Parts: sequence; structure tokens; C-alpha cells
Amino acid sequence: MTATTTLVTLTLNAAAFDRLLASNPNLKAALEENAEILRIAKFLKQATPFTALDAAPARRLAARLQRLQAEAGAAIVTEGQAGDACYLLRRGRVEVAAEGRTLAALEAGAVFGEAALLTEAPRNATVRALEPCELLVMRRRDLLEAMGSGTDVGSRMVGLLRLRERPARKPGVVAQERATADHDVIVTLKDPARPAYFRLSRQGWFLWQKLDGRRTLRELTLEFMAAFKVFAPQTVSDVLISLSEAGFLDGGRLRGDILHSLSRASWWQAALIRVRRVMEWRLSLHGLDPVLTRLYRDGVCRLYTRTGQAALAVIAAAGLLVFAAGASSARAALAGHWSNPTLWFILIPAAIAGVLIHESGHAFTVKAFGREVPSGGVGWYWFGPIAFVDTSDMWLAGRGPRIAVSLAGLYAQAILAGLAALACRLLPPASLLAAASWIFALGLYATALFNLNPLLEYDGYYALEDLLERPNLRRRSVRWLARDLPRALRAGRLDGHGAELAYGLLALTYTAAASALAGMLYRMFALGPLSQVLSFRAADALGWAVVAGVAFISLLSLAQELAG
Repeated sequence: MTATTTLVTLTLNAAAFDRLLASNPNLKAALEENAEILRIAKFLKQATPFTALDAAPARRLAARLQRLQAEAGAAIVTEGQAGDACYLLRRGRVEVAAEGRTLAALEAGAVFGEAALLTEAPRNATVRALEPCELLVMRRRDLLEAMGSGTDVGSRMVGLLRLRERPARKPGVVAQERATADHDVIVTLKDPARPAYFRLSRQGWFLWQKLDGRRTLRELTLEFMAAFKVFAPQTVSDVLISLSEAGFLDGGRLRGDILHSLSRASWWQAALIRVRRVMEWRLSLHGLDPVLTRLYRDGVCRLYTRTGQAALAVIAAAGLLVFAAGASSARAALAGHWSNPTLWFILIPAAIAGVLIHESGHAFTVKAFGREVPSGGVGWYWFGPIAFVDTSDMWLAGRGPRIAVSLAGLYAQAILAGLAALACRLLPPASLLAAASWIFALGLYATALFNLNPLLEYDGYYALEDLLERPNLRRRSVRWLARDLPRALRAGRLDGHGAELAYGLLALTYTAAASALAGMLYRMFALGPLSQVLSFRAADALGWAVVAGVAFISLLSLAQELAG
């Protein structure tokens, strides 16, 4: 030890120190306890997943750990039992066995029983002392405190868990395989008990078939390498983690408090995550399928006959023509009704009915293809209220039916807008009901345009995703364009990424067109009436805010995907 500044020291020789300890037993015990804590902290930083801990957190953790002695032959943990602690083997050797066969022998420095801290699964093996052992007992609260120190203790513990576990498929899950347009394979898993769905690529499907509860991550990685000629342990691990968190594996699902401690992000990522939670929430209602099935059979099915569809198509087309032809005359007719409160008492329930009909279009089209609608509900998505139905069962269908379901809500909306436009044409031009019908039709057409936004998870995005047969198209495309496109351009190699380029160009084109059209519609129908209430400058500024808002929503969506 070398002094870096001038020091003034006090010394105490050994004899005086021994006399001091002999006369102060409490001091002696405290010093011995502190020395033991320092020895345990040193052990933690040398031989366990806690090597990343700084000195102070390591000492705090060492002080919390319980010491345990185990005689040779003693069972430390027992297979099948619940547990809330893991063990660090400080001295001695232990044997790990499951289903009557020995799996491994562990020596000093090993950690075992970590699954009880990280998951809600029972013990998956019995651990027995082969000789007298000294162990350190760690409870869940101790691990959470260590994970809160800002190090990667949690990820190392999860990595240890994944390395040792033998994942098994959840029983009762149904798998359906289909080929995509580019001859790739997508498999959809369905858990009828919940119901829940999960989509797998060809590589994921290979791994799913191997999950029999006997293979470890190492064995799965070697088999994956033999099949696909690539060593990809992270890919294998990511698939297993996703399946586990989605509830498609038996046991092994990480506890909520552990997931929360693992989810560290930069300040801007955390801010975007918080914004997303505020701007996107849902309240789901389950058990809708029997009601929808009964309604479909009792009469709605007639709309899905050839005659019914032909009649609906005529209404939609005729209404759109009438709406476009009467746009100029409608502006003058609407001018006298904007300040009438009765107009809004008509439009608000009409708008609610429009949302319900939109979602009914999705739901009954699912029923027309013989699939299930397990739930639906209401919520808030970015800047407006939404209603939704769960159409995930269509993942098991072909591309054409999936696209039809994705566009069914917009089609139902177009039919309703057509009816409103035709009603406006038949009503007296200057009447309040004619004004309400026209504004209602305009709102339906405008929201239909917004629903086609490929950057937001609305109908247009899902239809495009199904058309291109690219699951998670938005996330994959945005990240490729932001992170890999510059490198691909420098290398002059864009092969295999046509979908990403097409999506990016379509998204940019749509954002510009939608922003321009939003401004045009505002100036045609709202600027004049609002300038009678506000000043012209304020009304014009509001119009620019509408245009900026459309662009902002799209750009914020891009940032959200980049943040993960």
C-alpha cells in the first residue's frame, strides 16, 4: 500500500489489540462478523453471477445472506417442491438429480435453485450434498436489491436459468403451418384454453418441435446448428424467452417483479415507453364469440351472400360518387349549422355507432370464415378512443381471408358513409339533418383514410402485412431502414430487402399525402366556419396544427419502434 498524500496514522500493537478485544466481547463479535462479510463479498465477486457487483453493493448483499451447513447426504432442495430461495455453494460438492437420474455434480462457487427466485415454477431437480457443505442462502428480496444496483446481475441469473433448464411445450397447444408468398414457412400456435396465439418462423418451428422437456439450451443450439448450418445460441435463447413470456412453455415464466427489474432503458427510451403506456391502453371483454355466432346465424349471414355483398358494394360506390359530386354545394349548406348545439347531439352518438359498425365488420367477417372472436373491448390509441375485436384466430387462415378481415372494418365504414351521403342528397339541402349526414360521411371517409396509415397498427397496416406475408413488418422494416440501410447502400447489396424498402417508401409517401389531404379538407370545410368564431389567423394556425399532428403521429410511431 502506497500513500498518495501526507498521512497522520495511529498504531495499535497486537498485544494491546488482543487485550482490547478480550475486555470488549461485543466489539470482538462485531469485527469478526464484519470480516466474515468481507470474505463473503470477496467470494461473491470471484465465483458467481455477482462478479459485476461493485464493492459496496457486494458487501450489502453479503450481509443479507444466510449461512447454512449441510451434512453429507442431506437434501438441500427437493424436486417438485415450491421454493423461494437459491443457494451459493461456498464449500463442498453437491449432486443434481431429476426423475431418478444424475444430471451434474457442482463444486464450490456454483449457484443452484435460481429458478425459484426467477419463476413461479416448482423445483425441477433434487440437490443433495455429497460431502459436508457450507452454503449461502439468497432470498428473492436479496436478488431484487442486487439487481437494483445498476449492474447486469439479473441478466446473468436469467442466462444461468436458461442455460440449465429443459423447456417443454405446454400441452394442448395446436400448431398450423402455412407457406408465405416467398416460399417461407410460418407456423401459428394456438392455445385454445386462453385463447392465445403465437407465430413462429421456420427456425422457430424447428425449435418448437424439439421442446420435449429433455433438451437443454446447449443441446438445442447444437441441433439448430446441425439443421441450419449456423451457430446461433442467442437466436435460440430469444425464441425460448418469447415462448415462455407468452405462456406457451410449461413453467419457467419469469416473475413480474423480476421482469420489471430487468427492464432498464435509457432516459429517452424510458420516456417513450411511458408515453406509449399513457397513449395506448385497452379494456378487454371476453366471451364474445357465442353472442357473435348467434347474431351471425340469425341474420347477419345474409349480408355475406353474393346478393348481399353486391347490394352493399352499390351503396358504397354510389355514396362516394354523390359525396364527391356534392362537395362544393355542401360547403355553403353547412355554414349555418356549425354553431348549432343540436348538430353535435346528433353527431356524437352517430360517431359511436360508426365505431361499433366498423368493428362489427371485422367480427362478422371472421365469423363468415368460420373462425373465433374470443374478445373485444374499448381503449385509447394515441389521440383518440378506439374499439377493437380480437381477430387473432385468422392467423390460422390463408392470406386472402386475412386481408378480407383486415379491410372489412373500412368496407363497413365506406358503406355507412355511402348511406349518410345518399341521405344527405335526399334531405332538404339546408336542413340540420342534411348537414349532420354530410359531416358524418366526411368524418367516416377521413377516419378511413387515417386507418390506412401503414405506420400505425390500424387496418391498412395489417392488410399490408398480410399482403406481403411479413409478420411484424413495421418493427422489422423500421429497424432495418434506420440501422442497416446505410451499410447495405455502401456495400451495394439490397437483395432480400425489397419489402423493407417498399414499406419505407409507402410510409413516407402516405405521411406526406395524408398530411396534405388533412390540410386540404380542413381548408375546404372547417376554415371558413371556424374563422367566424375565431380570428382568421387563429383558425389558419389550427389548420397547420392538424397537418403537423398527422405527421407527428407517424414520426412518433417510428421513434417508438426504434426504442423497442
